[in-house]
Amino acid sequence: MLDRALAVFLLEPASCWNWMPIYGRAGAEFRSQQLIWRRDHRHPVPSPLPEGINAFGALGFAADPAAPFKALAEGGFSYHGLFKRTLDREQIKFSYVRASKHQMLYQQQTRIQNGGDPRLSS
Repeated sequence: MLDRALAVFLLEPASCWNWMPIYGRAGAEFRSQQLIWRRDHRHPVPSPLPEGINAFGALGFAADPAAPFKALAEGGFSYHGLFKRTLDREQIKFSYVRASKHQMLYQQQTRIQNGGDPRLSS
């Protein structure tokens, strides 16, 4: 079976498993998180599932013009163990995403094809 799949890949590389992309994807994403407060921080035996507040954030960008988004920024806080439920996590997050021109044109063309107003832009 492997020999047959390899032969098909060599004959028709574009149709097999997407190993050879038409264009590359480039970009980066940086994520961080930090526990900024925990209830048992002075206890001699810390809890493995502490009640606490965690801050997190992410920054990202896509260098490929065909990628749907050019930039991403998000951040927020999560509270672990509210009401003594150690496995629960409540969270608030703020996100900003900047769509690429390629994505905006795609959305506009899709809207027009589905009977939308061509004067509206994305």
